[in-house]
Amino acid sequence: MNRRNYILFVVAIVVGCAVPGRLYEVAPPVSGRLHASDAPVDGGSLRLRVVHVESADLHSHEQASTSAGGDFSFDPMELEVAGHEYSKNYRLFLHYRSQGSDGEDVNRVIWRVQFSRRALVGQVELDCDLDRLVEHGQPCWVRNPLEHPWLAQQGERTYRRLCVSCHGIDGRGVVGTDEPSGGAPPDLRTIARRNGGRFDRIAVSEWIEGRWLPSEHGNRQMPIWGDRLSAKYDRFKDGEGLVGAALGPLVVYLESIQEDE
Repeated sequence: MNRRNYILFVVAIVVGCAVPGRLYEVAPPVSGRLHASDAPVDGGSLRLRVVHVESADLHSHEQASTSAGGDFSFDPMELEVAGHEYSKNYRLFLHYRSQGSDGEDVNRVIWRVQFSRRALVGQVELDCDLDRLVEHGQPCWVRNPLEHPWLAQQGERTYRRLCVSCHGIDGRGVVGTDEPSGGAPPDLRTIARRNGGRFDRIAVSEWIEGRWLPSEHGNRQMPIWGDRLSAKYDRFKDGEGLVGAALGPLVVYLESIQEDE
């Protein structure tokens, strides 16, 4: 690039960033239900925050209360976006706030996800089990996750980073790769078939995080993959130190590659 073109390029960027922003829908409608101990959560309030990945000054939030049955809903959120929205990537944080039994204020991040504004289409419905015992997961899971391709795409990126060396690009296992316990890695495309046609998201999550993981993946106290899935998001903590925002999409990706026969 010669000097003249470089100057024009810089001027274009400066002008683009100086142009007044316009409103864009940057977060989809989000709804769901809170429950704990198999019962709806009555009371408490929720706050949904959207934050631009590179420009934290681009952010907004919306408040909502839960109904008597624990239901909640948020309208789509808009932000005034100018030329500096170069990546169009955002994070959503869902905060749950309530009064604890000891009178202390409870403020938890119960769902967090990163997404591209252009990838989100349609409403996102959540099932939020505040008792869900997944150490490196999140209390809220997306209902009907296969209807949201962006979740599986996120999971595929995590899979390609952490899993292909043993399980292969297609999930069938790498020829010549043996587990320390003996035998080749299992075919990840047949998880449901080996479970009577059912893909159990909770069981798969526990398997990945180490609740009953083979020894080559680590131990129950600090499973290798659970720890690595958490570390990527550790620097994005907000409120309590919720980790594991990469685990849910990975499980969705594994569900998306299941073979019927």
